[in-house]
Amino acid sequence: MHHAEELCGPSGEKALELANRALQIAPNEAYKGPALFLRSAIEFVRIAEEARLEYAYGHPEAAVAKLAATRQLFDDLAKLA
Repeated sequence: MHHAEELCGPSGEKALELANRALQIAPNEAYKGPALFLRSAIEFVRIAEEARLEYAYGHPEAAVAKLAATRQLFDDLAKLA
């Protein structure tokens, strides 16, 4: 997956730290949206990468189970829209 290596490693950790810091200092809910989107995007890439690896190792059921967690990510983002 494009950029998975970066987002699953130290760069992703740094981006998550920045997003979490932005959430802490946001003056109101309207300012939290971009940080929540960034955090969700990174989490999605990480989950998708884990699912890709499970599938590559011949575990399609485990891959689908990993992807189930993305439902909550999208539900949370839908609340922001």
